[in-house]
Amino acid sequence: MSSLTSGIKNVALGMQCLATVSTGGDNVGVGQGALADLSGNAGNTAVGSQALETTSGDESVAVGYTALVTASTGQYNIAIGSRTGSTVRTGSKNILIGYSADAPGILAFQASHSSAFPTLTYSTGFRAKLRF
Repeated sequence: MSSLTSGIKNVALGMQCLATVSTGGDNVGVGQGALADLSGNAGNTAVGSQALETTSGDESVAVGYTALVTASTGQYNIAIGSRTGSTVRTGSKNILIGYSADAPGILAFQASHSSAFPTLTYSTGFRAKLRF
């Protein structure tokens, strides 16, 4: 957190973890490179090497090695499992559970609601693929 200027309530444990955070707050990063490129965003939790490494979104949770590693601008995402959400770049409100969930695979789900409710997309299982 060498770039920290006014951010508060951040927790970093691991080499290059929260390395570029400057003004963001309420972020937790555990693992080498977790939330490494975060700057002024808030409410993210990343546990695992390179989890949420390149995000600039808010309030996402990534647990597992490289979980949501390339999620650059999406927010309100949840990814649990090694390599889960590795192809999500800008999507929001996604729930992915299982090893490599979003890679080409055999099991995929997508759910959406009326305009009165937010859209929810989820993917579960071994190599489940997220479809938009």
